Amino acid sequence: MESPKRYTQLTDVTAEEARLFLLKSENYASFQLPYYVSFDGVIKVSEAILEKKDIKSLCNSNSLGYFSDVNYTIMANKGGEFSWRTLQLIHPVLYVDLVNIITEPKNWREIQDFFNRRKETKVECASIPLVSNTSESDRAEQVTSWWEEVEQKTLALSLEYNFMYQTDILDCYSSIYTHSFEWALDKGGRLGVKKARSCKNKKEYKMKSLGQKIDHRLMNMHYRQTNGIPQGSTLMDFLAEIVLGGVDMELNSTMLEDEDLKGRWNDFTIIRYRDDYRILSVDGYIGHKVMKTLSDVLTNWGFKMNSGKTSQTNNIVLSAVKQEKNDEIFRAPCELSFQKEAMRIFLLSQEYPSSGLIAKKLINYYDILNAKDEIRKITSVVECRAIISIITMVAYNNPKYIAQAAGIIGKLISEGNIERHKTIEAIINKFSGKLNTDFVDIWLQRIMDGEKAINYSNSKISEVISGKCESGELWNSSWLPVEYQRRLNVKISTLKEKIDSKEYRPKIKREEIQLYSNY
Repeated sequence: MESPKRYTQLTDVTAEEARLFLLKSENYASFQLPYYVSFDGVIKVSEAILEKKDIKSLCNSNSLGYFSDVNYTIMANKGGEFSWRTLQLIHPVLYVDLVNIITEPKNWREIQDFFNRRKETKVECASIPLVSNTSESDRAEQVTSWWEEVEQKTLALSLEYNFMYQTDILDCYSSIYTHSFEWALDKGGRLGVKKARSCKNKKEYKMKSLGQKIDHRLMNMHYRQTNGIPQGSTLMDFLAEIVLGGVDMELNSTMLEDEDLKGRWNDFTIIRYRDDYRILSVDGYIGHKVMKTLSDVLTNWGFKMNSGKTSQTNNIVLSAVKQEKNDEIFRAPCELSFQKEAMRIFLLSQEYPSSGLIAKKLINYYDILNAKDEIRKITSVVECRAIISIITMVAYNNPKYIAQAAGIIGKLISEGNIERHKTIEAIINKFSGKLNTDFVDIWLQRIMDGEKAINYSNSKISEVISGKCESGELWNSSWLPVEYQRRLNVKISTLKEKIDSKEYRPKIKREEIQLYSNY
């Protein structure tokens, strides 16, 4: 008997199911936050404000786009001193409005029809958002799908193909042209849209176009700019799939017009995970042809290939899995001391900054520490402080994994006879010289004791989390009537309540920092 499917693609659920999925707190902010942070309250208030009405019923939508800082920006260091990723908490009213628009039954059917047409292309897409059907989180299933649908599938296809080409899009989300939603969703693609714009019913066409509605709302979030979409939510990941799906369809039709490629349709395969492409081919000629065609099509949509991440190989087995994973196989399998294992993770982070394997190793380290009596093997305060220092430097060089590092640090401080305040102060001072550490601040606040956590205010969001100011202050709501602005002052954090009731524990539970599915 076949076991139940662990997940369902978002495009295969009903409009109402999609709406509820996208309105979940963990999908509104798809990056990791402490357990006491939830946006469910402010999202529900936003739903009540809108009452499934159009945003135009609340304000002058033409003037909305000229308000700055409508969304709240969190700067997260990607790795490297001057490499940052801009995460955005979209204004909840604007977020709910956009969700309402795309999940209107008629619009959702149009989106489903679009993705069904995309399935007919030569491009296998492995990155449609997933709805978990198990106790695993949606995020965990999404992360695991990379291994199953990309790495494992590539290994399986190495029997059929001899060459593999890899590339991705340079600054994908910030390069998405908001007008391209219309290009993608219109059945005629870019040329069909151009023709429609020149027809007599231009005004009527714009009013009926779902792509136009999405475009307009994204511009309202971004000071009327047409370049880039916010990062940090499952909704935007899904919208990016619409544009990239449009690219897939244009790539497919362009390749069919090429006699060489059309005549050798079974001699290559394309796998795409978000903006990462893998092209497998029987020979170098076909691989180069596909790569050249992909480059041309991406240019048409305002994208550029990332030359720094573009490569080719005739060793598919070795290249199917990321290099750091292969290197790990050959590392000494012997049991190491806690300090040596921490140093091993540090060396990995130095060699492969921002690698997902770092997070996995940190979680494994956390699990070992939490095994019965294992932490007692750390026999001295000096050794414990040394391990804390090493793990801190892993996070310092790879801030995107601060949550996993904080889990380890919190455990060691709580059970390693370490003076908490002094140690945390030293960690804060270490990060103080690093620019744009909003995301780090959230997790440093998480491992502090009681009043220290409440009084930690290195960033605006940490103040909101502590309860020092209302959550509504995160966003610029001045475009809304005053009565609605007041209604948005809903707590997004229970930190103070947890501390007051003695329920708060600086030690972090695994489910807070878990990235990967157990499968």
